Amino acid sequence: MTNEKQKEMIKKILETTVDGAPAKSLDGYREVAVEYVNMINEAITPMNPFTAPLAAAALGFMRDIVMKELDSEGKSVVKSIEILLKLSTRSEKVPYHK
Repeated sequence: MTNEKQKEMIKKILETTVDGAPAKSLDGYREVAVEYVNMINEAITPMNPFTAPLAAAALGFMRDIVMKELDSEGKSVVKSIEILLKLSTRSEKVPYHK
C-alpha cells in the first residue's frame, strides 16, 4: 500500500468514527473494508489451487486473533461489515483469477 493510499484510508476511517466508536452508518467502514479486500486480492493474485488454501487459512487465522481482542460491540460491527461486503460482492462481478 502506498503512503497516499494509507493516508486516504485512515482519513476515511476517521471520518466514519465518532468519539472513538463506529458512526451510525457503516457505509464508510464498508468502503474501507472493500479497499482492504482489493489490496489482499492484488497481493495473492493469481490465485491457484496451491495459494488459495494458504490465503484462506492465513486470513482466517488473522480474523480469529482480531476477534478475540474485540468486545461485543466490536464483534457486532465486524459481523455487520461482513454482511455488507457479502451483499456488495454478490451484486458486483468478482474477478476470478486462474
